Amino acid sequence: MKAPESNPSIPCEVLLEDAAFVVLKKPVGVASEPGARHMRDTILNGAFAQWGKELALLGAPRDWGLVHRLDRMTSGCLIIGRTAAAYDSLRGQFAARTIGKTYLALVKGRLPSSSGSCDYPIAEVRRGSLKVAVVGRNGDEAGTEWRTIGRLGEYSLLSVGITTGRLHQIRAHMAYIGAPVVGDHIYRPLMPPNANAQSGGDRGLMLHAWKLEFTHPGTGLRVLVVAPPPTELVNRIRELIPGLWVGD
Repeated sequence: MKAPESNPSIPCEVLLEDAAFVVLKKPVGVASEPGARHMRDTILNGAFAQWGKELALLGAPRDWGLVHRLDRMTSGCLIIGRTAAAYDSLRGQFAARTIGKTYLALVKGRLPSSSGSCDYPIAEVRRGSLKVAVVGRNGDEAGTEWRTIGRLGEYSLLSVGITTGRLHQIRAHMAYIGAPVVGDHIYRPLMPPNANAQSGGDRGLMLHAWKLEFTHPGTGLRVLVVAPPPTELVNRIRELIPGLWVGD
């Protein structure tokens, strides 16, 4: 498989750089890796412009260093391994579920409680050209926990942790319990996913990969990386929940 094309025009804001890995802040609207409709405008294309020689050595079997993925409309922490040993270590941590993943999610609706968890299984289903997550008995294990940071009326800002990494997991689970992520037109309470809709709309999907905690592949020490929320999310929170502090 051919290596991703280098594209220096793709923004790659570095949150933490190390000889073993780099953690980037993925912007809203940028895909994680090349695909059918995004061959050279992804975060991996941008990464190849800076670390291409190292990532090319990892090859397709190690996903050119891309340890995990974020939805195109989700911003935040994205980690890339720069060596084979680092990539293998980080991928192993994801598989063992020792990676800490915390998101900020602005939701609309009535939550069953100010904090809680959802462990309904999720199945990945193709609807036309789109893969969607279906919550139900026949899916794979999925675990999502939430804690309310602030609330006003029907809007809540949540800190959301996930122990698994299923397709659209937070979006599907939040909609299932009656509080879909603001800007998500695909996942709706008590309704099947709308595969014909586009999540994010004009204002964007209000979901951000806020914190990533992992064990350093070389030193064995725990590392915590925090991605400040993007302007789009900060402004929307201030609009819907005035006075709520939003920062690192």
